[in-house]
Amino acid sequence: MSPAKRLTTVLGSIAALLVGVFVAQQFGIGAGFDLAEGDGPKKAKDYLSGLSKEGFKLAEFGTYQELIGRPVFNEDRKPTPIEEPKGPEVKPTDIVDLDVTLTSVIHSKDKKVAIVRDNKSNESMVVRVGMPLEGEQSGWKLVEVEPRKVVFESESGNRKDLELAVNGAAIARAEGSPPPAQQPMNNGAPPPPPPPPPAQQVESDAANQAKAEEIRRRIEERRRQLREEAERMRAQESSQ
Repeated sequence: MSPAKRLTTVLGSIAALLVGVFVAQQFGIGAGFDLAEGDGPKKAKDYLSGLSKEGFKLAEFGTYQELIGRPVFNEDRKPTPIEEPKGPEVKPTDIVDLDVTLTSVIHSKDKKVAIVRDNKSNESMVVRVGMPLEGEQSGWKLVEVEPRKVVFESESGNRKDLELAVNGAAIARAEGSPPPAQQPMNNGAPPPPPPPPPAQQVESDAANQAKAEEIRRRIEERRRQLREEAERMRAQESSQ
């Protein structure tokens, strides 16, 4: 017998058995049997029936004032003091005396700049309004700029004015001394001509004139440098 015929025979036998059981049930075979009373499913015991279904509620806050006033976990039963947080301690910085010389000032509508020289290091610094100095004198900042004067203010509120340092004495000497006062007329005769200046005075006047010219040249050179620095700073600001 081939495997296919064998499988067909087995499936046919199973189908015939099931049809026989169905027919037997239709004729009432096995219909008079019931389960015993103790064999049925048992109901689970309700263990939560005796508990209250309402949630637990705390008493009012005033009821616990005794615990707040006398904490249970403190040995002395005294409330723990509340300390306010302390901010970081700020140590005052030592402000040194202002020791600079005002060498140049740029005063215009849109730009107010001062150029000062540190008398200790002999270095020049360009400072704008509101900017502090560099190095040890950083406690001073520029607050005002005038054509020939600037004002610095320290962190403690002290103010100090600086005048523009210009060697005006040599320029005044170079301009020449005022002419001597005329002597009163003597009997209607004209005053005698003044004596010619000595050679030493002529040489001194020439030296003063040369010094004045040198000072003028330095001032013009410094002004030219300041204009170049201002133009360079303006170009840097516009590029940013």
